[in-house]
Amino acid sequence: MAIQSVNRAIDILSLFTVSQPRLGITEISNSLNLSKTTVHGLIKTLAQRGFLQQDPETRKYSLGFTIYEFGTRVSETLKINQISYGHASRLAQKTGQTIRVAVWDLDTILITLNVSSDLQNPYSQPSGIRVPAYCTALGKIILAHLPEKHLSRYLKKVEYAAHTKHTLTDTKLLLKELQTIKAKGYAEDREERFLGISCVAAAIFDHTGLPFASLSISGNETLLKAKNLSEMIHDMKLTATEISRNFGYIPSAV
Repeated sequence: MAIQSVNRAIDILSLFTVSQPRLGITEISNSLNLSKTTVHGLIKTLAQRGFLQQDPETRKYSLGFTIYEFGTRVSETLKINQISYGHASRLAQKTGQTIRVAVWDLDTILITLNVSSDLQNPYSQPSGIRVPAYCTALGKIILAHLPEKHLSRYLKKVEYAAHTKHTLTDTKLLLKELQTIKAKGYAEDREERFLGISCVAAAIFDHTGLPFASLSISGNETLLKAKNLSEMIHDMKLTATEISRNFGYIPSAV
């Protein structure tokens, strides 16, 4: 019973998203197919512990400051952020673009760090956001370097969604692009996740040579047409390699 309650509490917390930050008991009850009595009991406990907070006017709930506190602890102890921050900051200042670091987690891309220059991208996504791998530069560069069996497993279970008219939703076309990406050493996002936003990304490898994270330069739709794009990509790849070295990665001599 205790385990069931924990699972249900986690399910409730998972319902709150950036696009759906506030929910009422009825909405939660309907979403999880649980009785209002059960939901009310769980929410009462979560609110008492600071995981949820209630708006006194709307009576709806949103995530509480305990969640923020835990998230801050994770961010501060996340090694990839500690190692990447200085590198990302220098790259942001040099390129004038938003630099993003993400990790491969649960077959999705979890953005862990955003660093903007003074000319920051107004559409930059906050850290802590999960995005699909197949339609983002941060994700495609990792997919391109995954071992074949891992990539095959991912492709069998992925559920494509056309986020924009540029999103690839065909496995054959995606595989063809992944081959090109691996050969070039970087990936591109041509407004595939959001219209008006383009990115380039390089992989970050661990001591075994496997990709576990990625680094991107994000800008508006003109990024991929920039005169200094080649220079930015070169600097990005060097930065990703330097971060990888901190995790014991030894680049192969070419």
